[in-house]
Amino acid sequence: MEQNQTSNSPKWLWITLIVVVLIAAGFFTWFLLIQNKPTVLPIVTPISTPATIAPSVLPSASSSPISTADWKTYTNIFYKISFKYPDNMSAKVYSPVKANMLSPISASQEDPDVYIFESGKTTDPIFGFLSQGETTVNKEIGNLETTNNLNKNDVIINSNLFIAGKVATKVSVPAGKLKDSQEAYDFYFIPVSMTPNIQEIYQIKIKTTSSIANQILSTFQFTP
Repeated sequence: MEQNQTSNSPKWLWITLIVVVLIAAGFFTWFLLIQNKPTVLPIVTPISTPATIAPSVLPSASSSPISTADWKTYTNIFYKISFKYPDNMSAKVYSPVKANMLSPISASQEDPDVYIFESGKTTDPIFGFLSQGETTVNKEIGNLETTNNLNKNDVIINSNLFIAGKVATKVSVPAGKLKDSQEAYDFYFIPVSMTPNIQEIYQIKIKTTSSIANQILSTFQFTP
């Protein structure tokens, strides 16, 4: 009986050794796999930085108006108005009383329609003043539209304006719409009480493409 137990001892020893070897081999294989496993790095998306654009340097428009100190002054004691215009421009009148012809301003002419022309020109005045007589603003706007075959979509009307302290209605007509000119013009209609019972409509016409025309308008005033 003791002999059998002694003979079995080497058998169990070998089995134990084999198991240990297998475990050691498994551990060694696992260790190699871990060491040789490629490292997966996280994908980093680069953050794009917008290029810095240098701001455009634009030439600044001069906001200082041209001095009118040396301009000539037109005064009409009948209409009780005055305005200034450049010395190098010509002022002419269209008088219904005298042959209906454009002519230079004369002290002998009364209540003329006055037009300011650029030097050397006799058409497309940059500024005009006339009286429409005893009428209303709406009627004169209607006459302007009828005379030039305009419709409501051709004009822009602004009734919330003041010129020289008096309420005015502005009618803007784009280029190519006027019967007698291809230029763009603004028309201002100003109700004026000549007497307690009579209201007249003054009309001022300026060429919108002329900065001088707007400055002439800025000098317009009513005189006592």
